[in-house]
Amino acid sequence: MSPQSILRASPRAANMISRRMFHATRARLSSPYHYPEGPYSNLPFNTKTRFFKLRFWLYAVTGFGAPFGIACASFPRRYPERRDRGRTILMKTM
Repeated sequence: MSPQSILRASPRAANMISRRMFHATRARLSSPYHYPEGPYSNLPFNTKTRFFKLRFWLYAVTGFGAPFGIACASFPRRYPERRDRGRTILMKTM
């Protein structure tokens, strides 16, 4: 028996298959799994404090500057003989 003949035989089955089963229940605010909704509610920090601008700029400068600082620290020094606490040890060239 083909699926089309089954659907023709019972119109209720066709209605059940074609209809999506969405639930129309409201979110319960007393539930521990519901979070507040609205603008800025998805951010993990408060944007309405006095120090938000300062904290944001410190975070942005640190996040943007850290890769460059790490890259500069990983490069070899230009004058490796000057790393000995003020005593200059010059290498002889032949």
